Amino acid sequence: MKKTSLIAVLLAAMLAAPVSTAAPSRVVQRDGHHALLVDGNPFLMLGAQAHNSSNFPAALGEVWAAARDMQANIVLMPVTWEQAEPMEGKFEFSFVDTLVKEAHQNKQRLVLLWFATWKNTSAAYTPAWVKPKPKRFPAMLDKTSNSEAIQASMRLLQRKHNAPWIPEIGNAEGYVRWIYPALGRGAIGIAPFSLDYFNYSSYPLGAKRTDTAMGEPFARVFGAFQPIQRQWAQSALEGSDRKPQSLELPGGWVAKLSYRQMQVGELAWDSKDERLAGTEQPGGGVAIAQVGEDEFLIVGQRTRARMEGAPGASGFMLHAEEGRFDDKSRRRREYVWNGDQVKRGLNPTAEPVMLKVTMARALKPCCYGSNSTSSGPA
Repeated sequence: MKKTSLIAVLLAAMLAAPVSTAAPSRVVQRDGHHALLVDGNPFLMLGAQAHNSSNFPAALGEVWAAARDMQANIVLMPVTWEQAEPMEGKFEFSFVDTLVKEAHQNKQRLVLLWFATWKNTSAAYTPAWVKPKPKRFPAMLDKTSNSEAIQASMRLLQRKHNAPWIPEIGNAEGYVRWIYPALGRGAIGIAPFSLDYFNYSSYPLGAKRTDTAMGEPFARVFGAFQPIQRQWAQSALEGSDRKPQSLELPGGWVAKLSYRQMQVGELAWDSKDERLAGTEQPGGGVAIAQVGEDEFLIVGQRTRARMEGAPGASGFMLHAEEGRFDDKSRRRREYVWNGDQVKRGLNPTAEPVMLKVTMARALKPCCYGSNSTSSGPA
């Protein structure tokens, strides 16, 4: 009964905060694809999960500063049982009140993480009046655990009735590349852990640094997605007919990806020849959205993407241009990619870029590049 009352009070505190007059946020599903609706429209969560001990008013200044620097659009903040019910039956939500107030002041959205009976197999966040009473509050008895590689976990997440949502990945630079397969598989959001300036390093599970250098790699990728996060979330909800683990694209197109390539030239994946500096450790990826029958939006870094016709369907890349979206979600062209930039595929370097690619069907060899007709057989 106590737990039910506590949850009810927590929800009441959330609902009492000033909110938009739009419909409540909710997850929707369409043919196995998902989206989080915020203010009535799909919303892609580019999240900054605060450190577990940042849930006090004195720490919030650094949290908001870090979220701004990371270009995050939502903050994940723990609220603990020991904090909310310090004495049995007596509830305290002053921190939640402060959190909601400051989130509004900093124009940040919130996800509250409820740390109750256990966190990471530990009862550390239970109240002091709970811990000494194991008979009344039994400890966890099952000592078994299991883990899988990130890619395998993502495949399990991407199921028809399960909205892929990936919080608490590491905040080290090596984790940045997992943003791409997560969003490419239709995740409704991603939120690295301890992406604030709390002076407590997550190393070796995460980054050694706790300052701006820790967040810069995430900020670059979040910054690329931020102007189009609504459109990307809408595309994830609409989905496509392609298989989850395939880069075969609707309309008879395919994206062939390779890594550690020179910008000009081509190396076999197991070549011992010189590679680009800075690619010794994995750190690249791309996400692709189809925005028209033969048009694609590609966001990526350190990955060669060769766009071609699928087997049995001839075609070629007609046009590729780099651009960005302004604060009104209007796309602005900045450069046209051509020549060596596209000869062997698109080669984004360490800085994430956004490319709009237009494909075309190949004409018959007799007529390509000419207005004349062939004198030979059709």
